Amino acid sequence: MIFITGASGGVGSLVLEHAVSHGLSVRAGSRDPMKSAENSKFKSIEWVKFDFNDPSTFADSLRGVEKVFLYIGPNTDKFALEAKKAGVKLIVFMSSLLVLSETPSFIGSMHAVIEDAIKECGIDWVFIRGCEYMKNEMRMIQQVKNGNVFTVYPKAKGFYVHEHDVAEVAVAALTRTEMVNTAPALTGYKYSAEEIVSIISKRIGKNISITQISEEVAAETMKKFGIPEPTYREIFSTKKRLLTEEIFKKSDDLQKILGKPPRTFEDWVEESIHLFM
Repeated sequence: MIFITGASGGVGSLVLEHAVSHGLSVRAGSRDPMKSAENSKFKSIEWVKFDFNDPSTFADSLRGVEKVFLYIGPNTDKFALEAKKAGVKLIVFMSSLLVLSETPSFIGSMHAVIEDAIKECGIDWVFIRGCEYMKNEMRMIQQVKNGNVFTVYPKAKGFYVHEHDVAEVAVAALTRTEMVNTAPALTGYKYSAEEIVSIISKRIGKNISITQISEEVAAETMKKFGIPEPTYREIFSTKKRLLTEEIFKKSDDLQKILGKPPRTFEDWVEESIHLFM
């Protein structure tokens, strides 16, 4: 039995989808399992109440579970100990490339603490260290519709990875013994905001301008999406560094694991085109 945390979220739902397509026995965790079950296209899946903010939900979620896909959340140290107590053999944690950054990093530190907690509990692990998800650019949907995208540092080029690639790697990590106690780095391809807007513009056949804005103005948009200040401040500082630095090295881990090239932003736009029209 595999337990998937955040199974109704953007990445967790895709891990669930790919796990089911592989015929794996899964249990899905959600703060509102009844609603998630009603909205899920997988009607035979067991949904259970799981909330990182409520450790009392951990034990029931983990009963009879051998492997876990873990997304970041509070009380992860308590969760890891509960997983050990429940007899879990493997935790696949969705980590971040920022744990490798030599520059102090809020996001990297958060993920590093969780990696350490999992190691300390004595359970086998796989840490999937990802870069920015392509789906994060859904934040620009309304701006694309309005014909003008506003962003900080539009020329900064960073690595993006398609969330379906992440999900496929997660399922591989849950099923392949050779991946145990490894930390694959998923870098995908590099894009700037200018390039992303150009890809969308060409696909939908619409001229879209791009305007650089200050971090202060961009912060107001981030707040509307519920992104915590330490997180968006780090996003801004990382993009600024990318103007002059190579923060991460390109990795071929994704291609080695999946046996195919990473999906491109063109692929993502093609799949999401209806959202921009």
